[in-house]
Amino acid sequence: MARVLVVEDDPDNRLLLELRLQRMGHDVQSVATAGEALALIGMHGVPDLALLDIVMEGIDGLDLLTILRRMPITVRMPAIMLTARQMAGDQETAQELNAAYLLKPVVTADLNRVVDRALALAR
Repeated sequence: MARVLVVEDDPDNRLLLELRLQRMGHDVQSVATAGEALALIGMHGVPDLALLDIVMEGIDGLDLLTILRRMPITVRMPAIMLTARQMAGDQETAQELNAAYLLKPVVTADLNRVVDRALALAR
């Protein structure tokens, strides 16, 4: 069982991700903003995996991951970027930040595969 952080500003998407990840057997913590994610990491330590929505108000998911990659404790934390948009450059930026990339709506089989792969590579 891995400890997974979900950062998703849409409450319905956040709940759906929580439920799917819990069904996979993971301990899930979820927040709606980048600021809440940073505070949670500060209070509870680095999760085994982070799923970050790209499009969020304020600090978006790519900016959040950039911040996390600059911090010694989270530089190697596995991450998956989630997005409903297909903007030129988002997937490349995710790859540069050493993160997987998954399109919404998230298909359960794809989520399972990407999560399992990210956790396996981290071991």
